[in-house]
Amino acid sequence: MANNLTLAVIAGVLLAIAIRTVKRSKSPVIECKLACPCGSIQGKVCAKREDSFRVYCYCRDCRSYATAVLEQGKRTATNKKYIHSCGECHLVQVCKNALTIEKGQDKIKLARKRPETGLHRYYSGCCHFPLMNVVKHMGFVGLYEDNLDDEKEKFDGPYQYSTESATKAPLDDPKPDLSLIPFIWMQIRYLPWKNAGPFDYLHPAMYWEYDPRKTK
Repeated sequence: MANNLTLAVIAGVLLAIAIRTVKRSKSPVIECKLACPCGSIQGKVCAKREDSFRVYCYCRDCRSYATAVLEQGKRTATNKKYIHSCGECHLVQVCKNALTIEKGQDKIKLARKRPETGLHRYYSGCCHFPLMNVVKHMGFVGLYEDNLDDEKEKFDGPYQYSTESATKAPLDDPKPDLSLIPFIWMQIRYLPWKNAGPFDYLHPAMYWEYDPRKTK
């Protein structure tokens, strides 16, 4: 009985992988232009729709990071573009190897909540706007939709995540919840490219909830 159940689970997993592989082979490739607001940083995203999705993230960390970067550049008047009406940030998640920076690599700066914890988050040092979030040991990057052209609308979604952390309820623009199983599958698919992309993990960081002077 146990052996039969194991075989059934394995068969189910293999079938799901086969279906996903076929869908991916037929998935269109979407190309978006990326640019920071001042235009000093420019690049492109070239990703299969099946490997990517749009998500409205309501988590406090995304919101506090975006707020810190905008305030550092005295950009508080434009917060509503990068931090939307219920406190959410609009992101497109793609594989790291789907992103190419064509201009302004030296102007991309690193921000972190604290040393050695949390995501590596990058912003435009030229005009102080959020750009993207990554996890060093995983293969995806979350790009701020605000810096992408209208082709981003062709990606799957948007979905919503961490709505319990929204700044108000009910939500102004509710979406379907992000499904856990496809999300996990994508993380597994992305893993071979965890070291890809234009990300300098050793760049001196701007910390927004940590003051290194107080640790000396």
